[in-house]
Amino acid sequence: MMIMEGQLKKRTRIPSFSKIMTTDYPAFLASLSPIVVFFAYLVFLVVQRNLSRPLLPQAVNAIVYSLLGLTVVFVLYQIYRSWIIRRIFLLGSEVQGRISTVAFRRLGGWVGYTYSFGQQRIVSGAALRRNAHTKTLHKGDRVLIVVDRSNPKRAFICDLYR
Repeated sequence: MMIMEGQLKKRTRIPSFSKIMTTDYPAFLASLSPIVVFFAYLVFLVVQRNLSRPLLPQAVNAIVYSLLGLTVVFVLYQIYRSWIIRRIFLLGSEVQGRISTVAFRRLGGWVGYTYSFGQQRIVSGAALRRNAHTKTLHKGDRVLIVVDRSNPKRAFICDLYR
Protein backbone atom coordinates (compact mmCIF):
# COMPACT_ATOMS: atom_id res chain seq x y z
CA MET A 1 0.00 0.00 0.00
CA MET A 2 1.53 3.30 -1.06
CA ILE A 3 1.00 6.30 1.20
CA MET A 4 0.32 9.59 -0.49
CA GLU A 5 1.89 12.72 1.00
CA GLY A 6 -0.34 14.07 3.75
CA GLN A 7 -2.43 10.89 4.05
CA LEU A 8 -2.98 9.73 7.63
CA LYS A 9 -1.87 6.28 8.75
CA LYS A 10 -2.02 4.15 11.90
CA ARG A 11 0.28 4.77 14.87
CA THR A 12 3.87 3.63 14.94
CA ARG A 13 5.85 1.89 17.67
CA ILE A 14 6.60 3.96 20.78
CA PRO A 15 10.34 4.76 21.05
CA SER A 16 12.38 3.60 24.03
CA PHE A 17 13.84 6.01 26.54
CA SER A 18 17.37 5.20 25.37
CA LYS A 19 16.45 5.76 21.69
CA ILE A 20 15.05 9.18 22.59
CA MET A 21 18.27 10.05 24.44
CA THR A 22 20.44 9.03 21.49
CA THR A 23 18.34 10.83 18.85
CA ASP A 24 16.73 13.92 20.39
CA TYR A 25 19.36 16.64 20.95
CA PRO A 26 17.60 18.50 23.82
CA ALA A 27 17.06 15.21 25.69
CA PHE A 28 20.69 14.23 25.04
CA LEU A 29 21.95 17.54 26.46
CA ALA A 30 19.71 17.15 29.49
CA SER A 31 21.17 13.68 30.08
CA LEU A 32 24.73 15.05 29.93
CA SER A 33 24.04 18.00 32.21
CA PRO A 34 24.03 16.09 35.54
CA ILE A 35 27.45 14.70 34.64
CA VAL A 36 28.74 18.21 33.91
CA VAL A 37 27.26 19.43 37.21
CA PHE A 38 28.98 16.57 39.07
CA PHE A 39 32.36 17.46 37.53
CA ALA A 40 31.77 21.13 38.36
CA TYR A 41 31.23 20.06 41.96
CA LEU A 42 34.48 18.05 41.94
CA VAL A 43 36.37 21.08 40.55
CA PHE A 44 34.75 23.20 43.24
CA LEU A 45 35.98 20.80 45.94
CA VAL A 46 39.55 20.96 44.62
CA VAL A 47 39.49 24.76 44.34
CA GLN A 48 37.86 25.09 47.77
CA ARG A 49 40.61 23.01 49.34
CA ASN A 50 43.33 25.20 47.79
CA LEU A 51 41.88 28.57 48.75
CA SER A 52 43.83 30.54 51.35
CA ARG A 53 40.54 31.58 52.95
CA PRO A 54 38.04 28.74 52.57
CA LEU A 55 34.42 29.59 51.98
CA LEU A 56 32.03 29.62 54.89
CA PRO A 57 30.08 26.41 55.40
CA GLN A 58 26.87 28.27 54.49
CA ALA A 59 28.35 29.24 51.12
CA VAL A 60 29.51 25.67 50.49
CA ASN A 61 26.04 24.38 51.36
CA ALA A 62 24.41 26.94 49.05
CA ILE A 63 26.65 25.84 46.16
CA VAL A 64 25.97 22.15 46.82
CA TYR A 65 22.21 22.71 46.99
CA SER A 66 22.31 24.81 43.82
CA LEU A 67 24.11 22.03 41.96
CA LEU A 68 21.66 19.44 43.28
CA GLY A 69 18.78 21.68 42.22
CA LEU A 70 20.22 22.01 38.73
CA THR A 71 20.56 18.24 38.50
CA VAL A 72 16.92 17.78 39.50
CA VAL A 73 15.80 20.35 36.90
CA PHE A 74 17.78 18.60 34.15
CA VAL A 75 16.45 15.16 35.09
CA LEU A 76 12.87 16.46 35.20
CA TYR A 77 13.31 18.10 31.79
CA GLN A 78 14.71 14.86 30.40
CA ILE A 79 11.68 12.94 31.71
CA TYR A 80 9.29 15.59 30.38
CA ARG A 81 10.89 15.61 26.93
CA SER A 82 10.76 11.81 26.74
CA TRP A 83 7.14 11.83 27.88
CA ILE A 84 6.20 14.36 25.16
CA ILE A 85 7.88 12.32 22.41
CA ARG A 86 6.40 9.03 23.60
CA ARG A 87 2.94 10.60 23.89
CA ILE A 88 3.11 11.90 20.33
CA PHE A 89 4.14 8.47 19.05
CA LEU A 90 1.28 6.89 21.00
CA LEU A 91 -1.51 9.35 20.13
CA GLY A 92 -0.23 11.09 16.99
CA SER A 93 -0.91 10.52 13.32
CA GLU A 94 1.60 9.42 10.73
CA VAL A 95 1.94 11.40 7.50
CA GLN A 96 4.41 11.50 4.65
CA GLY A 97 6.69 14.50 4.52
CA ARG A 98 9.80 15.81 2.86
CA ILE A 99 13.05 16.99 4.43
CA SER A 100 13.65 20.67 3.66
CA THR A 101 16.75 21.43 5.75
CA VAL A 102 19.65 19.42 7.13
CA ALA A 103 22.26 21.28 9.16
CA PHE A 104 24.58 19.40 11.52
CA ARG A 105 27.61 20.53 13.43
CA ARG A 106 29.73 18.46 15.81
CA LEU A 107 27.24 16.71 18.11
CA GLY A 108 23.89 17.84 16.82
CA GLY A 109 21.95 19.92 14.42
CA TRP A 110 18.62 20.78 12.90
CA VAL A 111 16.47 18.87 10.44
CA GLY A 112 13.55 20.76 8.94
CA TYR A 113 10.66 19.06 7.20
CA THR A 114 7.39 19.90 5.50
CA TYR A 115 4.20 17.87 5.53
CA SER A 116 0.46 18.21 5.14
CA PHE A 117 -1.87 17.67 8.05
CA GLY A 118 -5.55 18.15 7.44
CA GLN A 119 -5.81 21.04 5.01
CA GLN A 120 -2.60 22.71 6.22
CA ARG A 121 0.89 22.62 4.74
CA ILE A 122 3.21 22.71 7.76
CA VAL A 123 6.90 23.52 8.02
CA SER A 124 8.50 22.14 11.18
CA GLY A 125 11.70 20.54 12.35
CA ALA A 126 13.63 19.06 15.23
CA ALA A 127 16.98 19.41 16.94
CA LEU A 128 18.64 16.03 16.54
CA ARG A 129 21.80 14.44 17.79
CA ARG A 130 24.26 13.50 15.11
CA ASN A 131 24.40 9.70 14.83
CA ALA A 132 24.42 6.98 12.19
CA HIS A 133 20.70 7.36 11.44
CA THR A 134 20.64 11.15 11.23
CA LYS A 135 23.71 11.21 8.97
CA THR A 136 21.68 9.45 6.27
CA LEU A 137 19.15 12.31 6.02
CA HIS A 138 19.37 14.56 2.97
CA LYS A 139 17.40 17.51 1.71
CA GLY A 140 14.52 16.30 -0.46
CA ASP A 141 14.23 12.84 1.14
CA ARG A 142 10.71 11.56 1.78
CA VAL A 143 10.16 10.53 5.38
CA LEU A 144 7.38 9.21 7.58
CA ILE A 145 6.48 11.77 10.25
CA VAL A 146 4.38 11.36 13.39
CA VAL A 147 2.36 14.50 14.13
CA ASP A 148 0.82 15.71 17.40
CA ARG A 149 -2.88 16.05 16.59
CA SER A 150 -3.43 18.82 19.15
CA ASN A 151 -0.38 20.79 17.95
CA PRO A 152 0.33 19.81 14.32
CA LYS A 153 3.55 21.87 14.24
CA ARG A 154 5.06 19.42 16.76
CA ALA A 155 6.23 16.36 14.83
CA PHE A 156 9.07 13.85 14.68
CA ILE A 157 10.60 11.64 11.98
CA CYS A 158 9.42 8.11 12.78
CA ASP A 159 12.38 6.12 11.43
CA LEU A 160 14.88 7.96 13.64
CA TYR A 161 13.21 6.74 16.83
CA ARG A 162 12.88 3.04 15.91
